[in-house]
Amino acid sequence: MSPNVLLVVMDCVRSQNTSLYKYERDTTPFLSDLSTESIVYNRARAPGNWTTPSHMSMFTGHTVQELGADSTKQYRLPPEYTFWTTLSDERNYSTGVFSENPNLTQLPNGLNSAFETVCGPQDLVFPDALDPREFYEEGTPKLDQWLKACLNNEETLK
Repeated sequence: MSPNVLLVVMDCVRSQNTSLYKYERDTTPFLSDLSTESIVYNRARAPGNWTTPSHMSMFTGHTVQELGADSTKQYRLPPEYTFWTTLSDERNYSTGVFSENPNLTQLPNGLNSAFETVCGPQDLVFPDALDPREFYEEGTPKLDQWLKACLNNEETLK
């Protein structure tokens, strides 16, 4: 029987704040339990400086530079580049991505195309706030436009 493969990515969480790494509060009990029967990497580093290129690198094994996936230009990851596609096509694995991050599940950057099941954000955390998904053009974030809109948003100023 083939082993299960589960990649848990918490790209906005500091390891020192998890109970898995002995934080004083029980912040991540599920991860602590899962770690008893898993491989846990203690020296993981993000290959890129933001979500999309980091995940492209993790899914392919190529560096951000090799992929040409930086924040200055549009890049769409071909699904056949990922190890998820290899697991699905050659090893008969079922694949899925489950994330509240629209960079992984909703944007046209190719990150979700290698998965059979894609489950994205169920709802905005702050429904009265600006929707960051509106500030993408062909998969490229327009972070400067989003920041200006946030600063000029009447709801933000309250």
